[in-house]
Amino acid sequence: MPEHTIAALDDLQARGFGTAEFLVDSEGNLIHIETVFTAQLEKGESLADFIARARVEGIWQHGDRIQVPAQNKRTEYVRIIRPAKKTT
Repeated sequence: MPEHTIAALDDLQARGFGTAEFLVDSEGNLIHIETVFTAQLEKGESLADFIARARVEGIWQHGDRIQVPAQNKRTEYVRIIRPAKKTT
C-alpha cells in the first residue's frame, strides 16, 4: 500500500472520527483521495473563538477545506476536508 495511503489511515485513526475516501488503482491498491474529519465546538464557544483555537491547536492545515454547517441558527461542529497529499 502506498505510504501516503497508510499515513492517511493513521491520521484518521488518531482523530477517532471521520471518513477517508480512496480510489482503487489497476493493481488493487488503495490511493487516498481525501479525508473528512469533524471538530466539535466547545460548549458555549463562539465560531470566532473556535477558529482562533483551531489555529493555535493546529486542528487544520494549509490546503484543508472547511465546511461550517448550521442548524437552527447554530454551529456545533465544523468539517475539515483534507485532500490527499500530492505525490511525485
